[in-house]
Amino acid sequence: MQIPGYRIIRKINHGGMSTVYLAIQESVGRVVALKVMSPALNGDPTFSERFQREANIVGQLSHPHIVSIYDIGRHNNYNYIAMDYLPGGSIHDKMLSGIGAEQALRILKEIGSALDHAHEKGYVHRDIKPENILFRDDGSAVLTDFGVARAQATHSRATHAGTVVGTPHYMSPEQTRGKAVDARSDLYSLGIVFYEMLTGAVPYQGEEAVSIALKHLASPLPTLPAQFIRFQPILDKLLDKDPARRYQRGLDLVADIEVLQLLMRDQGEQSLASGAGLAGQFGNLFSVLLRKIRSKLNSQLRQGLAFLGSLRYSKARGFHRVATVQQSLSDSLTQQNTLVETRIHRQFGGPAWLRFWRDIPTRQRMILMSALALVGLSIVLLAWLGHDEPTAPSTPLLTGEKSSDESARSAASEPASATEHSDAEISSASTPAFDLDTKLDTDSIAADTQAGTETNSNMPSEEPVPLLSTVEPAQASSSASSEPAPATPAEALSVSEASSRASEPEVAQRFALTVSPTPSEARVRVMNIREKYTDAMALKPGNYHIEVTHPGYRKYLEWVRIKEADLNHKVSLLASRSPGSEFSDSLKDGGKGPVMVVVPEGSFAMGGADENASPVHQVTIDSDFAISKYEVTFAQYERFANHQSMPLPGDNRWGRDNRPVINVSWEEAQMYADWLSDQTGKRYRLPSEAEWEYVARGGKESAFWWGDSAREAAGKANCRRYCDSSYTGLFSGETAPVGEFPANAFGIHDTAGNVAEWVQDCYRENYQNAGQNPEAFNQDNCPARVVRGGSLKDDAQELRVYARSYQPQHTYHENVGIRLVVEQF
Repeated sequence: MQIPGYRIIRKINHGGMSTVYLAIQESVGRVVALKVMSPALNGDPTFSERFQREANIVGQLSHPHIVSIYDIGRHNNYNYIAMDYLPGGSIHDKMLSGIGAEQALRILKEIGSALDHAHEKGYVHRDIKPENILFRDDGSAVLTDFGVARAQATHSRATHAGTVVGTPHYMSPEQTRGKAVDARSDLYSLGIVFYEMLTGAVPYQGEEAVSIALKHLASPLPTLPAQFIRFQPILDKLLDKDPARRYQRGLDLVADIEVLQLLMRDQGEQSLASGAGLAGQFGNLFSVLLRKIRSKLNSQLRQGLAFLGSLRYSKARGFHRVATVQQSLSDSLTQQNTLVETRIHRQFGGPAWLRFWRDIPTRQRMILMSALALVGLSIVLLAWLGHDEPTAPSTPLLTGEKSSDESARSAASEPASATEHSDAEISSASTPAFDLDTKLDTDSIAADTQAGTETNSNMPSEEPVPLLSTVEPAQASSSASSEPAPATPAEALSVSEASSRASEPEVAQRFALTVSPTPSEARVRVMNIREKYTDAMALKPGNYHIEVTHPGYRKYLEWVRIKEADLNHKVSLLASRSPGSEFSDSLKDGGKGPVMVVVPEGSFAMGGADENASPVHQVTIDSDFAISKYEVTFAQYERFANHQSMPLPGDNRWGRDNRPVINVSWEEAQMYADWLSDQTGKRYRLPSEAEWEYVARGGKESAFWWGDSAREAAGKANCRRYCDSSYTGLFSGETAPVGEFPANAFGIHDTAGNVAEWVQDCYRENYQNAGQNPEAFNQDNCPARVVRGGSLKDDAQELRVYARSYQPQHTYHENVGIRLVVEQF
């Protein structure tokens, strides 16, 4: 390739749009970087415009930290730009060898001043990232690549709302939404670069662009490691989700950096040292922890006018909302009801606290764990040193005091069978055991040994009373009082052995267990023993877990207790619940769980005409299951929240009691299901997306449970247009009490409208490769969870049984609630 006036030396870099060469501008002997657009893109006016725009913009900018343009031209099919040659590489290149804190701060200051100059000239870069920040020989940073830059003007169409341009890891929240951007968006991206320079990784990561965008929109502000905590205020102001609270221009950022640099010079190099003593490390750790707590407690409900902004009117559809699949999530994250990880759960802190722990820098985690380990070890040592064992192993001690003749005579006079049995009991007492039978023997041995020790010592003391001992207190008392004088060791041993042998028949005594089921041919099992159940089987006193099953009947599980008598336990099995039957499980703490309806097994075509609900595919549900008849109410959820000392969700002043619970995250819905499982002994969970759609269809193939027309929604759902609901209007609305509208063919209420409902599944963009299995779709690092059913905020046409949307699992919404499935019924 030949470009007149330039001698090309070698290729420096290559991208999808252009190739950069090291060249010499022969007219002045200057070394330049020659950027040549790919000839294949000449036919696309978009790329040609972008290439020309970069030259025009940079040509108007003159700043020591913005790349300079020397020439622009075209030769044959080659469009080219001659610009500064920057041999120092990019920020990513520098990161391979490590970027120090002071160097990162200097780079931030230089690029901040460069952006301020560009913004003053009226241009937004829109693609700030490490690859676009290069270095000269002297180490100064230079901002490059203005190929996607735009003029910022209040009434200009230069930046089109809805067009997303940039690199996902570095895009501002408003940029990911496709909204118009300004100088503050560039400063947000620069904040991401600053965080990456300090830590070596971007703060928000994900496998797909959607998941990354979700985190920019909703995740808490990132926290720097403790050694960089003094940079946190600057980072927070760069990365605030609200542009109004960010730095408004680059010079404001530069001013704060200069103040911080003066402070650092006053304090010396130790101001950034991570190892400035244990006290300093604990201080930094405390600052990080305090910041995290403050961040979680101070997050506030953000309100917006997303709904009004999405309203449209046409003659065919009347008033309706317009939202693309990509925009629907980002808009919902800015609605007035969205909270991001602001609640602290004292009882169910698992996933949130785990993320909180992982966010603490590794070094500080090790220090904290070491301190906790020392405290724990001290407690254990104190407990061990202060523990007074009441009974030493008396039998070995007394045996050791015997003479060899006495030992021989004792062994000769003792029956062999008794000796073997005693050895077996001692062995079982010293070996960890988990079944109840072994525990009974151990308790008896402990009681006998204690009684023998007291008899030998002839000291008055309280008499041990084991829970399941067969030794009568009167016998033990009389035995203790029958010794008028201290016994010799041999005599004490004989008394102990006699007592042990006397108690053995009573410990070994067994009683008959008989389970009499109805129907009589039902299968009976005793779950906590190895032996197979037989009628009138002999068992030692204790607790036994009985299971009785028979086809066509519900499983019976119950603990029974055998005391010192035979037990005849009668069981009458209940017939399995048929489809359409209703039930409500009792809670351990009193009250009833949600009303559940049994839904029959079946097969259906899942999906529909929407892009994210295709392709339509067959799903088979091969067994009956039970789902809640109504959406979970405030009254039901508050029983759980009060029991677990959790904060109560707000009701938007719409009412509580029998209205569907709202402002509950997906994670809290899971917690509620787990609590119900613990309370009832059954497994409650969120329905899978397939189960939910199967129920919502009510056995029909139509777009709605009532038919194929949205205009027939009147009186059937709580929504906006066509529903004619007394609870909603065009610009306002509230939830209706559950059961206010008719049920579908399966007897389930409010699968359309009122509140949308969380389901188990991780959101995916479509049903490609989906099989016939109704189980929930899940993946690691799930960016968002599926929401089904539409809500009071939607028009009737958005309540189609296959319509689906999504929300991050830790967010709260005034129009999303809960419905549950139970697996045993």
